[in-house]
Amino acid sequence: MAYAEKRGRGPQPWRVKYRLPNRTEVSESGFETKAAALAWGRDQEARIREGRWTDPNAGKVTVGEWIDRWMAMQDVGLSTIDNRDYMIRRFIRPAWGDSALNSLTTEAITRWENALPAKEGISPRTARSARTLLGTILGDAATTRPPLDPVQPCAQAAQPRPPHRPQA
Repeated sequence: MAYAEKRGRGPQPWRVKYRLPNRTEVSESGFETKAAALAWGRDQEARIREGRWTDPNAGKVTVGEWIDRWMAMQDVGLSTIDNRDYMIRRFIRPAWGDSALNSLTTEAITRWENALPAKEGISPRTARSARTLLGTILGDAATTRPPLDPVQPCAQAAQPRPPHRPQA
């Protein structure tokens, strides 16, 4: 059960304590009133019970750290492992490995994908494959419980394809 306590005399002296899914007690400070602190804490507990809670610190995990965890969970064939290792080592880790999961944006990922062919001397299709793999990796981060980052910044609108013209 969340509870609030007054800590000091500043403009936001209240903090709330509540329990995480693993039963660890944590606190959040900076509330103007006891009621505001309790409301926030009770909201966090309700989200935990409903399975919608996101740890505010979880998104600080770096892409590289998440990739290490993610790779250990994969159950795929050897050629898929080889292909993913190559994409991660050559394109994803150098660009995003030190970035926090919650710092990635769709705009930055799109710029990265568009710049890859000229920068790395690869085809647009390979760049698209690297983005797709990054999207898979980030999508799995968003679906862990609790989510590491509830936003999926790698998602993109479908691009219209030129009509197929049969060879004469």
